[in-house]
Amino acid sequence: LVFRERSVDIYRDTPILAAPPIFNTLLMGSELRNALMSGLGKATVLMNGRVTDQKMAGFDVLLSNNVPRVWDNTVGKWCYHLISLLKKANALAFYPAQSREIEDVNDWMKYTQSRYVYGFGTIYPEFMVDAYVTFTP
Repeated sequence: LVFRERSVDIYRDTPILAAPPIFNTLLMGSELRNALMSGLGKATVLMNGRVTDQKMAGFDVLLSNNVPRVWDNTVGKWCYHLISLLKKANALAFYPAQSREIEDVNDWMKYTQSRYVYGFGTIYPEFMVDAYVTFTP
């Protein structure tokens, strides 16, 4: 996966790869499990049946059961949408909408109760990649 940007150095931001657990299972069963380096300067070592520090080839690997999958009749298998992105592609914002202080009648404690408005979204869709893949054991 290659990210290109015209005006800003993208190598300051760590890319993320969201993959299903089967990705890690098949990776550890492949010939890469004994690879000392995967080819990039910032690559991590794959040893002992796991991705070291959840990194691989400079990507932060996030294993999740929530990765979208669909049944593909063409290949007769489950296919996954592996999402890869730079952290700056998305944004999350919180804003305190209301707040009040409550006194406990049985104690000297005071509690703050707040309501927050929050939202998230994609800011730079060009920094996101959706790879449609299937895994063959």
